[in-house]
Amino acid sequence: MKFHLDRGVLGDAVSWATRTLPVRPAMPILQGVRIVADAGGELQLSTFDYEVSAQIRLEAEIEQPGEVLVQGRMLSDIVRALPNKDVTVALEGTKLQVRCGSARFALATLPVEEYPQLPTMPPVAGTVAADVFAEAISQVTVAASKDDTLPLLTGVKVEISGETMTLMATDRYRLALRELTWNPSSPGAELTALVRGRTLHEVARSLATGGGVEIALSDEDSANLIGFEAGGRRTTSTLVDGDYPPVRRLFPETTAITAVVSTGALIDAVKRVSLVAERNTPVRLSFSEGQVALEAGAGDEVAEQTWAKIADDASSSQIEALTSELDAVGASGDAAAAQHRAEFASMFQVALSVVLGLLAAAVVIAVIGVSNTLTLSVIERRREGALLRALGFTRAAMSRMITIESLLMTLIALIVGAGVGTFFGWVGTASMMPASANPVLSVPWTQIGLIGVAAVLAAVLASAIPARSMSRIAPAKGMSME
Repeated sequence: MKFHLDRGVLGDAVSWATRTLPVRPAMPILQGVRIVADAGGELQLSTFDYEVSAQIRLEAEIEQPGEVLVQGRMLSDIVRALPNKDVTVALEGTKLQVRCGSARFALATLPVEEYPQLPTMPPVAGTVAADVFAEAISQVTVAASKDDTLPLLTGVKVEISGETMTLMATDRYRLALRELTWNPSSPGAELTALVRGRTLHEVARSLATGGGVEIALSDEDSANLIGFEAGGRRTTSTLVDGDYPPVRRLFPETTAITAVVSTGALIDAVKRVSLVAERNTPVRLSFSEGQVALEAGAGDEVAEQTWAKIADDASSSQIEALTSELDAVGASGDAAAAQHRAEFASMFQVALSVVLGLLAAAVVIAVIGVSNTLTLSVIERRREGALLRALGFTRAAMSRMITIESLLMTLIALIVGAGVGTFFGWVGTASMMPASANPVLSVPWTQIGLIGVAAVLAAVLASAIPARSMSRIAPAKGMSME
């Protein structure tokens, strides 16, 4: 294979064909770009990752027809760095030679027979003006989710009804809907498709320069492929499975209030106000006659006003009702997350209290054990030990007596301390902290602190118990031990 082509034309073709290559493909072979040169003077470059395919055809001076597969991103970087001269590309053995002026590059080839075949384009459903289609996509895809853990919301719903095409997208917080007119192949066509937002975005960027875009979509229920073609460039994409939320139903058929605001002034005001707004927190817009006020942050940290024109004399109650509806739509996506956080806070509080209680008990038991051991050691060293053993107080009996009394006193101290701590901890938490507080902040620190105090008191009592026990069983003062 050998062909000659202008560097600028080749660079544009390679960049467009490799734009959808995956960064971490499932198989290394999918990093390649397939180049096919036929004897008719047409050069074809294509890529495919089993989800999105890209194919571009252009005219070139073909000296020898052939086919080759090379690393796509490497070829794109090389062509971009070449001087502005004609480029000669030739396959020599297992290397693809790229020559341009004094620059020479040799690229290792990949096994082209292992590369998957591109999917067949569905039948053409109609055409739409490229600039209108690109503008509609840019207006809608901004509301599509970027979170791949919710693949359904990363798509854009495409509905076709006759000559009307509707694009809809939402990420649970934003809604976007755009209707446009197109030219269907069948006047009574009724089609729906859920297309990935990033795929439509790339289509809008790459096909906006053409006069018209052909949209290929099958009307079969089992169809899972959509295609776009314009100016010798063709893109196909698999559709997203699932039932998309009823976005259209969230848009009211009539609106009681219409405000006309300068686009540039509103955008600049939102940018300034959002400087103090935390991530995913709202910016509040309050409309009144002749102006709109923007507020964000905690309390009155920032507020800005800009000019607005209210189309009719809506009452303040209507404004508040509409604002409440929009707030409800924006907050609906947070309901499940708030419930999970509340459940986690409750479980975290119980678990932490139990762990600290067990830790306090363990500390007390350890102190009791050490104290008993030291006391018994002292008894063994004293002369009174002989008399105690003569009276029937063996080491085992004394140890059991001391241990039982110590454990009883410790249990009473822990129960009283935990009970009082639980009561004051719950009262303090309910009075000082809201239900939606952070899980760490909603822990009753009073309860935890009193449990710790109870453990310390129990340890002190446990240290004093052995002395009290021995005072009961020790011989009276002045008794002779000889």
